[in-house]
Amino acid sequence: MKIKNFIFITILALVVGFAGNSAKASQANFDADVNAAIEAGVQYLRDIDAFASTQDTSGHDGISKATGLSLLVLLEKDPDPGDPEGYDGLSDGTEDTNGDNDINALDENDKDLANDAVNKILTGSYGAFGGFYAYSHGENMMALSLYARTGGPIDVWAAMNQMVNDSLGNASSDGLWHYHGPGDDASTTQFVDAGLAASLGYYLYIENNSPVAARVSAAQTIKNTINTALAKTAATYATYTNPADGGEGYTVKNTRSSFQQTASGLWCELLGGLDINNQYVQRKMEFLATRYKYTTNWPHDYWAQAYFYYLWSSSKAYNFIEGAGVPVASGNFSPDDLGVSGLYWWVDSRRNPGTDTRPGPRGTGAAGHYADTTPGWYYDYAYFLMGRQQPGGYFSNPRGSWNTTADHCYAVLVLQKALGGACADGDDDGICNEEDNCPAVANGPNDTDDQGDSDGDGVGNVCDVCPDLPIGNDPHPDQENNLGCPNNTPPVAVCMDAIVSASTDGNCNASASIDGGSYDNDTGDSISLSQDPPGPYALGDTLVTLTVTDTKGASDSCDATVTVVDDICPTFVNVTLQPVGKQKKKKGCYTVVVDVVDNCDKNPTVTAWLNGEIVDVGEDVTLQCKKPHKKKGCRMKIDDGNSGRSGHSGHKHGSHDDRNSGSSDDDGSSVDCGTKKFECDSFTLTAYAEDADGNFCNTSVEDETTFVRDCPDGNSHDHDSHDHGIHRGNKKKDNHHDHGKHKSEGKSKKH
Repeated sequence: MKIKNFIFITILALVVGFAGNSAKASQANFDADVNAAIEAGVQYLRDIDAFASTQDTSGHDGISKATGLSLLVLLEKDPDPGDPEGYDGLSDGTEDTNGDNDINALDENDKDLANDAVNKILTGSYGAFGGFYAYSHGENMMALSLYARTGGPIDVWAAMNQMVNDSLGNASSDGLWHYHGPGDDASTTQFVDAGLAASLGYYLYIENNSPVAARVSAAQTIKNTINTALAKTAATYATYTNPADGGEGYTVKNTRSSFQQTASGLWCELLGGLDINNQYVQRKMEFLATRYKYTTNWPHDYWAQAYFYYLWSSSKAYNFIEGAGVPVASGNFSPDDLGVSGLYWWVDSRRNPGTDTRPGPRGTGAAGHYADTTPGWYYDYAYFLMGRQQPGGYFSNPRGSWNTTADHCYAVLVLQKALGGACADGDDDGICNEEDNCPAVANGPNDTDDQGDSDGDGVGNVCDVCPDLPIGNDPHPDQENNLGCPNNTPPVAVCMDAIVSASTDGNCNASASIDGGSYDNDTGDSISLSQDPPGPYALGDTLVTLTVTDTKGASDSCDATVTVVDDICPTFVNVTLQPVGKQKKKKGCYTVVVDVVDNCDKNPTVTAWLNGEIVDVGEDVTLQCKKPHKKKGCRMKIDDGNSGRSGHSGHKHGSHDDRNSGSSDDDGSSVDCGTKKFECDSFTLTAYAEDADGNFCNTSVEDETTFVRDCPDGNSHDHDSHDHGIHRGNKKKDNHHDHGKHKSEGKSKKH
């Protein structure tokens, strides 16, 4: 396989991979806020004169050092990689579905700014002819390539040649670059690599559009040389992958891996032709997935200022992989594993759009403002960055900065899903994938029969599911929306809301189906169903999308709400009067024990009664077997240690006090305890439990005392212990509870 075919594998997603998500109306809130954040970020660059600044300071905050990045941000204003963007829009001169060729073109004011930036790159000390500097050459090649390919009027041929030759001439023997020349410093290599990959698109553009034969011939030679250099760099990164953890360090030959350099290494390997299933790509994906971070670059980057730099280098790699269309082998890591497969306590978890509030800088919005947005790494990155945007549009790096303008640009480029103008020609037909109407099938560089698009839907005839019939208004409807051709009727999705009970396993969630009878009218066509999110669903309401797909790939979707309710009573594990110490025949010390668990509430409310009187769970009480008084019935006495009426006596278990009992054990030890003394021929403990959702259950325990012998009512127990019989009854809460009457061995006692 040719090198450029390898490169294609990583870029194809940008043409077709994101269109489905971006077309969802349900993501309108999120998309609108991302676009607003991007525009505010671009406005900040306008305000600080980033495109035409005459500053040429050597300090880290020099605006001129970020001119190329600023221009790239301006040219990539649209965040959807499936849409053409740039100076005049479409670079191949073809018309879009609206009949024009300047979709997402810059307005006249921004065109002037873009031209100012290009002139700065052509004349400035950090420009094309200012001597090799890895960062400036890389960013300038990215920006000039996209500028020229999208209709920029200034001739950049000489500048591109100079920077490409400077870059190739300053590479180390193994294809790496240091700041100003050869070296094994991986921190700068990814910028040069990205610039060279972007320049490929420029030379393809020259091949197809230049009237100068000498330029066309030279472009072909340079293109081949660049492909070779990219492959060499990728091989070096693979060779020096850290054997301990699969990452990369600031120099590829050292052993300390970092987030930023591992992401940069992954990016360079993809540019050089390695795909998602390559073993070295997998080592880096495993490193980044199991250590997933987007809120900081701690603890795996000792250069804190590299934080926004890391976000952009990693986002480029993930966008490449997602857009490649290469199936991920079983057991391999992909961007889908980011935020869900962490191995360490400090990893960042995937955010939940259903519970997130709107980031403050974007305005007021309650939890769930982005509820229908697809979760994943891009949402995590975008949400965090939108929260870092200042009132003037500036993105503030919380970890510090070497160059504030460059850091700001990195943040905006992440939101834009920008790949720095990287170009691949996967089918070898002379058209960059993002401009090719059939990027996987060679169909020639000209808009003739082999590059034809009969139905004008943006999909070339040779790869169009329905080449003679456009469906809908989306640029690529029959491929991206799976609407199918007329001989296949799409299925019909039917949704219904679902109300389900929360599980009893302690997770307080539930699975549910919202399918209300989806169907397909085509004879013999079966359908498959999928829900997003798939569940199980948390307590409360969750908006769920059901997608129904037939065997021909056509699909339909609908939304419904899954409501998970808690309607389960707390469960009593133990309700008993537990003996404490030695017991007399008719008197003893007991602890009130009530243990209860609930499926959703960790601490249900518990109330307990003993013979109709409220007692505390864990409280010690004295029980004495006496025949009920004829008039007063069973009695409870309270001893405060002073008056004998109320308060705690402070008696300890085993202490001697006859104020309540008037008697003691034969060995002299007391069985009095607590402040409450109950006198009756039987004792009933009743417990009440209610969880936070209002589910009510009660239970009672009768005749639980083990010391009772020859009670006045004739009961006789001549053993020291027996099995406590717990009588439980779980039921939903009602408005009537009778705790005043209990039955004991066929007799009713008033309390």
